[in-house]
Amino acid sequence: MLRDKVVASLEQKNQILVKIFNRREINADTVTEQLLAHAERIAPYVVDAPRLLNNALDEGKVVLFEGCAGPTTWTSTTAPTLRHQLEPDRRRRLHRHRCRPAGSTG
Repeated sequence: MLRDKVVASLEQKNQILVKIFNRREINADTVTEQLLAHAERIAPYVVDAPRLLNNALDEGKVVLFEGCAGPTTWTSTTAPTLRHQLEPDRRRRLHRHRCRPAGSTG
């Protein structure tokens, strides 16, 4: 599956490299091997984020997100960017809660 995605991604890029820049095309097998080497290293850090967040919220925990605007605390809900991956009741509650900067009150 990964190789298929790499092949699809390189299809147009290789045409540009060869026809416009007069370069050799990138080998999909080489890229796939390089990606798989990275996968082994990062595998311990990969989780099912929606499940992890839903479980934490079910336990009454506060979820902290940090993005380009700085840290944001969400209570009883999660970040809007994950709204489509959340359970339906979480999506409804998302609209009823407001975002507030970490450390602020109310």
